[in-house]
Order: sequence, then structure tokens, then C-alpha cells
Amino acid sequence: MRTTITLTNLDKVDIFSLGASIYELIRGSLLPESGCQFYNLKEGKLPLLPGHSLQFQNLLKLMMDPDPVKRSSARELLENPIFNRALRNA
Repeated sequence: MRTTITLTNLDKVDIFSLGASIYELIRGSLLPESGCQFYNLKEGKLPLLPGHSLQFQNLLKLMMDPDPVKRSSARELLENPIFNRALRNA
């Protein structure tokens, strides 16, 4: 599957990069650059991250969706219930 980046979803490239950076930090290693794991990530199949809520992992999946049209925008991310809960607990 090949997706074209347009000016209307260019900001979502930054969301993908942010999600990938967070994912790398949590894993404690760089994302694979080739091989089976690379192709799984490219298709939006992220391995589970032990010790982290499914809600958080689903948020990362939204951020790293291979299709920029389906990927969350910054505004949509801020509306995610995970942030409402974090603000209530602060």
C-alpha cells in the first residue's frame, strides 16, 4: 500500500514522527530499518509494549497509522480520553 502525502495532511507527518519517537523511547531501542519488524510497523502493526496501558498503545497506533488520512491530527490527539484522565489526575 502506497500513500501520497498532500499539503492537507502534511502536519500528520509530524504526528507520525512524534509517535515513532515515543515508541522508540519506551522500547529503549531504535525502530528497525528493514526486515519483518520494519514491514509490520510500516503496515501499522506495533508489537505490544508490556507495562503500558492498551489505551496508551492504541494512541501510539493512531499516531503511527500508515495512512496519513486516518492518522490523528494534533487536535484529535488532544481530544483523546487519555489526556482528559491525565489532566484530572494532575
